[in-house]
Amino acid sequence: MRFSTKVEEVFRALIRAATSSQQGRRGLIFIGGCPRSGTTALQVFLSGHPAIATVRETHLFDFYLGPFLERYRNEAQVTMSNDGIRNLVSDSDMARWCKSIADTVFERVLKLKPGAAIVLEKTPGNAMFAGTIADLYPDASFISVIRDPRAVAASLMAASAHSWGAWAPSTAADAAQRWLDAIAALPAIDRSFGRRHIRVRYEDFIDARSDARTTLIAFLASQCPDQAFRPSQFALPAAGLTADLGLSDDRYNPTKDDRADFFRRGTPDGWRTELTRADIETIEVLCRDDMEKLGYVHT
Repeated sequence: MRFSTKVEEVFRALIRAATSSQQGRRGLIFIGGCPRSGTTALQVFLSGHPAIATVRETHLFDFYLGPFLERYRNEAQVTMSNDGIRNLVSDSDMARWCKSIADTVFERVLKLKPGAAIVLEKTPGNAMFAGTIADLYPDASFISVIRDPRAVAASLMAASAHSWGAWAPSTAADAAQRWLDAIAALPAIDRSFGRRHIRVRYEDFIDARSDARTTLIAFLASQCPDQAFRPSQFALPAAGLTADLGLSDDRYNPTKDDRADFFRRGTPDGWRTELTRADIETIEVLCRDDMEKLGYVHT
């Protein structure tokens, strides 16, 4: 059960007031989207810039701070009593605690790449906690990655067959719903970040003929005016190869992964041979409206 919209607005206003101090010279960029949408490819592309530091997914908001704040917000309804910590700590206390934890994480990311001034935090689940992120970091920027739901479903279903993919749905219907949930979060991200939010279609991003990369670099320049961004500083990673991200410790490198088949080919149309006709029809029926809005053509 959630608080009323009015109470939620008051809570968010208190968080913003409690965290209104400037974040200094450090820039913050978040990437989110449905899992298996190509968020890692985008992350590695951007982290080739000498000023951008990034590490493996921290799950800072979807595993830790987001659920913590949600529990606090809904404490009275959950306990149906005066149990919990709301009677002992204030909204501003909670905001300061959460921001302190996040600041510590971000500063440690920066230290891993000497000379970096921007932290790039890529966790797909960031998309579901965009409001909380924007409240704690009102100057941050957000990049949403969007991919054809059939390609996402094929990758999710393939992941579910591995021991490391217990989190992934194993059916076309469940995979389609995971994609729909991520797409449904886009309007909230727009509201939370406004002009600090950009949507990137994976298919456009990997197509050298598209202007998607140029648009993305221009977005970075508008968000981080203290830095210079040149196209030559960015490159798509080669599939399956470890990229040099300038980190002082390679164990944090998101391109270095021992999980079998974790990195796939990443081709736009691979789903055509991976999914059954029935799976494709299921996905297209469930995702029809959003596919059309986003420019994905039905078979």
